[in-house]
Amino acid sequence: MAAFTRVEDAQISPDGALVALVAGQYFTSGTSKPTSQIWLAPADGSAPARPVSGGPRTDTTPRWSPDGTQIAFLSDRLQDGKPQVFLLGRGGGDPRQLTSLPGAIEELEWSPDGTQLAFLMRDPEPEATQARVARGDDAIEVELFHRWRRVWTMDVASGAARQMTGDAQVWEFCWLPDGGFALLVGDEPYEWAWFTAKLARVGPGGGTPETIYSVPEKQFAFPRVSPDGCWLVFLECILSDRGINGGDVLLLDLRDPNQPPRNLTSGYCGSVWALQWRPDNTQIDFLAFEEGEAALGLIDVAAGTRITRWRAAVGLHEHYGGQFRARDADVFAVLRDDATHPADAWVGRVAGDALEWRRVTDFHPQLAGDALGETRRLSWHAADGWPITGQLVLPVGYEEGQPAPLIVWVHG
Repeated sequence: MAAFTRVEDAQISPDGALVALVAGQYFTSGTSKPTSQIWLAPADGSAPARPVSGGPRTDTTPRWSPDGTQIAFLSDRLQDGKPQVFLLGRGGGDPRQLTSLPGAIEELEWSPDGTQLAFLMRDPEPEATQARVARGDDAIEVELFHRWRRVWTMDVASGAARQMTGDAQVWEFCWLPDGGFALLVGDEPYEWAWFTAKLARVGPGGGTPETIYSVPEKQFAFPRVSPDGCWLVFLECILSDRGINGGDVLLLDLRDPNQPPRNLTSGYCGSVWALQWRPDNTQIDFLAFEEGEAALGLIDVAAGTRITRWRAAVGLHEHYGGQFRARDADVFAVLRDDATHPADAWVGRVAGDALEWRRVTDFHPQLAGDALGETRRLSWHAADGWPITGQLVLPVGYEEGQPAPLIVWVHG
């Protein structure tokens, strides 16, 4: 297992021709995080994937510019554990450093016009803490200081950076067309505050986030603004640790956020976990769980309809940001695994009413021919009638009807 390649964050280019992704180690020694690089793979499978970022430590979070000519990414190549923003050409080459800031940078998103990048940055540690660590005192201190995660923007041409949010814990964000942001914010900069997060926004001038929707007993995630800035879709979750979400899709009118949001997936027997608007402002692609299987679907906001375009007994890795559908083509990029294959990047293309899939990376050729146990999908009903789905992994060489050792792995 330690020799497996960790594959993350597949991003399709706007024209649907290339997939950028992260590939690296699961474990590390000598660096604060496992080493990784940005890779590029042709979406048609015409050539093998290749590394393009060249960092000695951890390169992550590739994000295509709106015109598809550049990739912004995070790298701690200059200081271990302190990612900065770098810029890479579409074909690779030497990355250009864009930021030199004191805090730890997380997430990245291009402005719609491609002139700015937004990111989250946690406030730096107090000087006293930095001095203590420099002396070799590496005690872990928990919740002693308010170190907020704030939205910052950076002008790509000049490199000028600007803080956009005040004292609020920004968990997630997305651009508004006017240069402001829709936000998911908490009242405290600690992980437990994720579970009481609320939706907010801030204007292009920055400042204190304005709450636009809050239900304390509900958990929200994945806010996404329509290209025209009129609508905000988000998840109302039934399962939620940060970055592991699933639930219903709600639609909020940003022109009148006092009106209750509309549930776009009422009655849907599945849990949506990723969303992406189409340029026409009327349709939303989504990724979901359906009865133990992965699904990709489409919501027509204007018509009030929803369809599942594809479903299979595979796993799709969590998609935290960026684009899983190409802006200019009906082409999708995901990280996909199943019971016998670890994760690789796959590209799906619409062909009539179906999706045709192609694997575009092969990070685990050493597993070809290895014997693995069969996995079966089982369904049953609990004592109260609630339907339950599980996966049964059989031993290698299992003979039907024979008893086998059993381990029940329950998470909840």
